[in-house]
Amino acid sequence: MPCTKCKEGKYKWGKTGSCEYDTKEECEKANPKNYNKMRPTPLGKKSYEEYEKELKEYNLSTQRFDFNDVKTIEKLASQLESVTEKLDKEFGDIEDLAFKARKEEELKNEAIDLSAETKKETDKIKADADKRLENLLKQSKKTFQDWQKSEGNLEKANNSYKSNYNKGEALKNKLNSAIKEVQAQIKALGLKDKPKALQDGEWSVEEFDKQVPDAAKYFKR
Repeated sequence: MPCTKCKEGKYKWGKTGSCEYDTKEECEKANPKNYNKMRPTPLGKKSYEEYEKELKEYNLSTQRFDFNDVKTIEKLASQLESVTEKLDKEFGDIEDLAFKARKEEELKNEAIDLSAETKKETDKIKADADKRLENLLKQSKKTFQDWQKSEGNLEKANNSYKSNYNKGEALKNKLNSAIKEVQAQIKALGLKDKPKALQDGEWSVEEFDKQVPDAAKYFKR
């Protein structure tokens, strides 16, 4: 039972180990003796001899399990996990930008309201009002420019996010196709245990499906 990746991103030894290793290499280095004693078969049997015997008994020796599909799942799952991690990071950045844009918009609206209120007072205290209006208009202009900049940054970041999401969606579709092919082969062979790569692929799809297609729209809903 080699090192396996936990859902939170760390690694553990076997099914019952603790998720305490940052990388797969650290996990294998920490358990070298256990790993070297194991001779796992592709189908999880105790030995290759038992595996060969069972193939003969059930006349499965002419059937072929295409492990290229498993490698495809591993590659696609790794790519999808990378995109998902990037989406998580960009989602956080967009959340900050969206919050800043909302604050800038509030300041802009406040400045506009103050400008309108001050303009009404010009008949009574024209000299002071004119000066105050001038300052407020300058402030409004700057606030409006800041708001425009925030909106521009938000749009730019969100475009990048949506592009990566579309890339992840395409990878997910390919991964789902590969998963279905492997599942069909497993069913044809009458196997019960799933390969680890298949489990990782299914988990990668689940994690990606937690993302949203349009992060900026999510915060403005």
